[in-house]
Amino acid sequence: MLKTKLLAACAFSALALGTAMPASAQAVLPQDDQAEASSPDIVVTGSLIRGAREDGAIPIDVIGADELSRQGSPSGLDLLKNLPTSNGIIGDANQFDARAQGSEGVASVNLRGLGPQRTLVLLNGKRIVSAGTGVPVVDINLIPQGSIGRIEILKDGAAATYGSDAIAGVVNFITRSDQEGFQAQGDYRYVRGSSGDYTGTVSYGHTQDGFQMFASFGYQHRSELRTTDRDFTVQPYQNNPQGGFSGGGSPGNFGFGGTPNFVRDLGCEALGGFRSLPGSTTDRCFTNFGQFDNLVEPEDRYQAYIETKIDLASNVSFKATALYGSSSTRITTSPSYLPTLPPSANAASGGAGLFIIPTYAPALRDYCSLFGAASGCVTVAGQPVAPAIAFPVLFRPFMLGGNPLFTQPGNDRNSAFSQRQSQSVRFTAEFDWEISSDLNLDTGFTYSEYERGIEGTDTFGDLFQ
Repeated sequence: MLKTKLLAACAFSALALGTAMPASAQAVLPQDDQAEASSPDIVVTGSLIRGAREDGAIPIDVIGADELSRQGSPSGLDLLKNLPTSNGIIGDANQFDARAQGSEGVASVNLRGLGPQRTLVLLNGKRIVSAGTGVPVVDINLIPQGSIGRIEILKDGAAATYGSDAIAGVVNFITRSDQEGFQAQGDYRYVRGSSGDYTGTVSYGHTQDGFQMFASFGYQHRSELRTTDRDFTVQPYQNNPQGGFSGGGSPGNFGFGGTPNFVRDLGCEALGGFRSLPGSTTDRCFTNFGQFDNLVEPEDRYQAYIETKIDLASNVSFKATALYGSSSTRITTSPSYLPTLPPSANAASGGAGLFIIPTYAPALRDYCSLFGAASGCVTVAGQPVAPAIAFPVLFRPFMLGGNPLFTQPGNDRNSAFSQRQSQSVRFTAEFDWEISSDLNLDTGFTYSEYERGIEGTDTFGDLFQ
């Protein structure tokens, strides 16, 4: 089993000095924009001008908490999947999509279909470090769903403001810092054939005498849905020959002699395999590995967010936030893959480019005793006197019956498991000093870290031989 750990680089923000708009510029703003500009806490998306609104010159969609509630409080992934401006979203633990392989369980944002690396994702106007995957994307699955007050989506490029990662646009998740009291929320989705999906969040906020705090904790669970739970997925070979059938079947192909003719195991059909059609160049046993896969992988996510703000003086404030998120999913797949490399000369009977089944192997003895000369076995008194030879890619070491190495409760198929785990932490601190009515000084610090762990399984040819 191969374990790989990817640690994304940490991100830091620098000192920023900004000026408020002069009175003459404020006068031309619409009334709603003036109200926003007068607010003490302003989050700017896609503009250096305070108070950019949904009905302003900049094409911004603003989705508030009330609107999210009316939609059934969808997850960030579900919401972005349904946006007309967003397409090519990856977020489900899907091993069958080449774009998601290695990134299972990581949810991305892809505005205008330009690629997730071209969409900037912010939390309260500040960056989040990208996930440790092949493509630099922010994992929105780890943004605390229960703390979001609104989402601002800039549907136009903002590279001049943010850099090349905002060519397609910007998505800014903004927390509801002004909450008073407790709030709890939960939901359950019934899915036929699985245990269903459910989420739960709890949050608390309080403001008093120049002190403000907000905390939110969330949990999301998605249950396993197997391919065998849907009739359309695992079909007979005649109905769907490309639907999860492997030409390197189980049982596989092997032969006898120095230059053998690799033929199918004569027990192919009896064990549920499909023999290649007459006229095929190679006589093979096709076995379906799709029966060991999942349509939906089980996922568990935990999220926590804490924010506090203190007024140090009438014109000076300090704000600090902390974010933690973790997710765990897996890939449920074929009990084994095709051995693509033969054993080396260091292995017993290795080095010839083939796998050798010795004459003393109990399975070979039983096979020759059962099928005799019809199988190609060279026997004396019913016992083989010549080894069988197997070509690397013409069989799978484990298939029918599963892989006993992965036997555990809930895995009655003995499928192979490969874990996918993510963890994110983020801390911010900032001072805001209103020097005058026209001049503000903001200093900020952001530390963001993302850790990704990936497991994989394969066959080591020497040990297998």
